Amino acid sequence: MKNTTRFFAVLLAALALALAACSSGEDGPCTDHKWGAWNATVAATCAATGEGTRTCVHCGAEDPNTIIPIDSTAHDFGATWNLTTPAGHHINSSADCSTGIYTNICDLCHASGATHPADYPCLGTVGLSISAGVVTGAGSAAGANYLCFPDTVTGIGDNAFYSYSWIRGVMGGANITAIGNLAFYGNNFLLTVSLPKVSTIGINAFSACVSLQTVCFPLATVIGNNAFSSPGNLRDVTLGVTSITGPGPGTMGFSAELVSLYNGPGRYTRTPPSTVWTKQ
Repeated sequence: MKNTTRFFAVLLAALALALAACSSGEDGPCTDHKWGAWNATVAATCAATGEGTRTCVHCGAEDPNTIIPIDSTAHDFGATWNLTTPAGHHINSSADCSTGIYTNICDLCHASGATHPADYPCLGTVGLSISAGVVTGAGSAAGANYLCFPDTVTGIGDNAFYSYSWIRGVMGGANITAIGNLAFYGNNFLLTVSLPKVSTIGINAFSACVSLQTVCFPLATVIGNNAFSSPGNLRDVTLGVTSITGPGPGTMGFSAELVSLYNGPGRYTRTPPSTVWTKQ
C-alpha cells in the first residue's frame, strides 16, 4: 500500500513538473505564451491601433495577432492651442491687457496638454537687443517662449523678430507705443499679443503669423497695410482704430467677415469654427 501511495505521489509530481515546463516552453511546446515587446511597423497612437510583430520570450513563437492596441499616452501635441481662459481687455485704456491661458491640444485625439503662458518662461530682458529704447531683436531664447518687455522699452523696431520660430506670446511693454514694419513677420507659432499703449503698428507687422489668435491693442489708431494678413486663426481682436479697411488703397489684412462688422474701437470675438464675429 505504501509503495502504491509513493508511486502515485511521484507520478503526480512528475506530471506537475511536466506541465510547468510545458507552459514555459522549456520542455515541449508552450501552452501559455508570454509575449515580448512589439516590433512596430506602424506605431500605435492615442487615436489609432498600430501594426507589428512580437514573439514568445520562452519558445520564440510569433504572435498571430499583429494589431497593436491603442496607446492612450501616445499623443501628438503639435501647434494646436485653444484659448481656455479668456484674456482681460480694457477698451481705450492704458491698463494692461491680460493674455489669458491657452491649452495645447493633441492633434489626434484632442486631449488637453500643457498650458501657456504658465508652461512657458518669460524671456524678460535676458537676450533682448535694445538701442535707445527700441528693441531690435533677441538672441537665444534659452528655453523661453514668451516676450515680456521692460518699462524702458518704447518701441519694437523694423524686422526685430522677423521669422522667429520660438515666440508664443508677447506681453508687458507698459511704455511701448510703436511696432515697426515686419516686426513679427512669419512668427508661425505666435498665439497672443497684448501691448496696451501701442498706437502705431507698421506694415506687415504681424503678417504670416498663421497661428495668431488674440491681439489686444486698445489704443492703436494707426495700422499699416497687411499688418494682420493670414488672419485665419484670429478670434479675439481689440483695436482703437475707427476703420480697418485702410489706410490708402490696401487693407490691414483682416478677414472680410470682421471688416464687414467692424464699426469702431472695441473688442471683437468669434468662436471657431464659426466665422461670425460679434462686438463685445
